[in-house]
Amino acid sequence: MTPAPRETAAARLQRILTELLWIAERDGPTWDEAAAHLGVDVEVLRADLTLASMIGADSDDYLDMPVELYTEGDRVHVTLHGFDRPLRLTPAEALVLLVAAQARVDRPGSADDSDDEPAADALTRALDKVARLLGVDPGSDLDVDLGIRDAAVFDALRRAVDGRRAVEIEHLRVADDARTTRVVEPWTVFRDGGGWYLTGHCRRAGAERVFRVDRIVAARVLDEPVDVPADPPTAAALRPDADAPRLVLDLAPDARWVAESYPTESVEPTVDGGTRITLAVTSVGWAERLLLRLGPLATVVRADPPMDADLARAAAERILARYEGEPGRR
Repeated sequence: MTPAPRETAAARLQRILTELLWIAERDGPTWDEAAAHLGVDVEVLRADLTLASMIGADSDDYLDMPVELYTEGDRVHVTLHGFDRPLRLTPAEALVLLVAAQARVDRPGSADDSDDEPAADALTRALDKVARLLGVDPGSDLDVDLGIRDAAVFDALRRAVDGRRAVEIEHLRVADDARTTRVVEPWTVFRDGGGWYLTGHCRRAGAERVFRVDRIVAARVLDEPVDVPADPPTAAALRPDADAPRLVLDLAPDARWVAESYPTESVEPTVDGGTRITLAVTSVGWAERLLLRLGPLATVVRADPPMDADLARAAAERILARYEGEPGRR
């Protein structure tokens, strides 16, 4: 028998907030009524509310406890303190919100979504309000990198997905940048980890494939209807090409986040408390940027096929040469 999936902390928090708000808006529902309406067992509801009522219990004089819980017979009462006004965003939080909204507005093809026009207009107005409060101009002060190499390619892929039509793509192979032509029955175009990806059935490979959009140099929508799975895979199906180069890195303890932030094929502890990982390299440029960011926290153990022994140094020298070659630079 397959065990039930473990509940995440985020899912439980969302459920607890729903329970608190629903009960607080009512004049003491019974435990059975509340549990039935909220779709949980009474025991689960009791545990959730008890946990919520302990928030802030370590504060001085118990003054920072936002949830007051008390029972009366078989009825439960919740009083919420400090939930009666919206939270104020910090400037940093507001800027993150602004950048995310600007990215949605700037996304290629957004203007063509006639069904989303009211929502897009509302988003633009909200964006302007937040920008005025922060004193920035989204058009000139924010440079949002959507990770899209060619807007025309992205738009064609999106039209193919939305119209359930096959698409012919010219794709740069990861290993050697050789250009290949493929016909793909597209399922989804999605963003993950800072990049855009196309998933679908590749007729040339005869199997499901994931393509980085920034390695697609041309796309043409074909007049061929295709079937799409009811639940097409997205980030969970993100797998590197079989011919992609592999890079083995030794990471210092402070760089352990790399193993948690990028798809890895193996993760092993090292005797000095660090971590050895094997990564699929989507492009040499990506590997160079990662190594430049890590600096002395990462050591290249090996690469298959072989690459420059010091990718980071080579990239740094190119950047320095370009920097020194700019007018006015010394």
